[in-house]
Amino acid sequence: IVQPLSTTAPPLFPAAFVNAYRANGLGSEGANTTTAIIIDTFPRTSDLTQFWTTTGTAQSLSNITFIQAVAGKLPKPSGEESMDVQTASSVAPQSKVRVYASKSLSFANLDTTFERVIQDMEDGVPITQISISLGACETSVPAGQANTDDGYFAVMAAMGASIFVSSGDSGSLTCGGTVDTPSFFSTSPNVTAVGGTTLKLKGAGTVKSETGWSGSGGGVSVRFTKPSYQSALPGTQRLVPDISADADPGTGALVIVKGVSQQIGGTSLSAPILAGLAARINSARLSAGKAPIGLFNARIYSLTGTANFRDITVGDNGGFTAGTGHDLVTGVGAPLLDTLLPTLVAQP
Repeated sequence: IVQPLSTTAPPLFPAAFVNAYRANGLGSEGANTTTAIIIDTFPRTSDLTQFWTTTGTAQSLSNITFIQAVAGKLPKPSGEESMDVQTASSVAPQSKVRVYASKSLSFANLDTTFERVIQDMEDGVPITQISISLGACETSVPAGQANTDDGYFAVMAAMGASIFVSSGDSGSLTCGGTVDTPSFFSTSPNVTAVGGTTLKLKGAGTVKSETGWSGSGGGVSVRFTKPSYQSALPGTQRLVPDISADADPGTGALVIVKGVSQQIGGTSLSAPILAGLAARINSARLSAGKAPIGLFNARIYSLTGTANFRDITVGDNGGFTAGTGHDLVTGVGAPLLDTLLPTLVAQP
């Protein structure tokens, strides 16, 4: 049974994530920012309003814009689109949300959708963070396709958007079989790959424990070499994930789909959580007269091992084990906004 304003027991409400990642009381709930969500279809507006009412979220449909980037009949809501929008819009209730529907998850349609997002940004839409809960086995994606999409992400990031991509839900074996391989789009150097944790809360809503989730996608890219922000890490290739938040379906979030309350997890949850938290950070930066963050990774790796993150040192995803500092299960760890927000606002 779902209890209103539950911040302790699954299915978790947005307030649980705001509390767990210490984003309360910082004077920023995402005002003057815009979150783009890229997915194949739209959630039901009735599900959104029911969700906000159930969870006590001060959000409204006037802040939500639906853009169909590819013409044709859209598929019916399946849950993913509902979770993305409900989570992001509630973790940062003052942020505006633009939902871009690609009709299908084919690369051709997603590329058309990326082009629409870039066009809107060029036309002055102030998109400050983007959530993409999609991915595929990296080695099955042609190099040309991966480079094309990385190029789109580079443009978005250069224009000021922080792009958060789910790292996958199959642990180190995104491609199946026995060879550790990560998920693309998350391996693009121009996005922040969001891994998954198992978040357990105490009765008062404070964190009891947070460990690496077994399904958290992570590993070593075969498509992309190591970007400069990972220069202190071993090897020659891009490593994922970069950061993490709750994703374990056992500690998952409330999602309302077709009027029915469900509990859903996966890194498809952790990505919009991070987008919502980034909206709060970008809002505070804008209020301080500074530009939005853009590529999040360029800022966070130098903060590894500091009080800006909860270092996740327990758990594994099959091929890799969480440990001190950056690891291939949870990245640099989970964000702690009471420290991270002022740190990033103080930066140029």
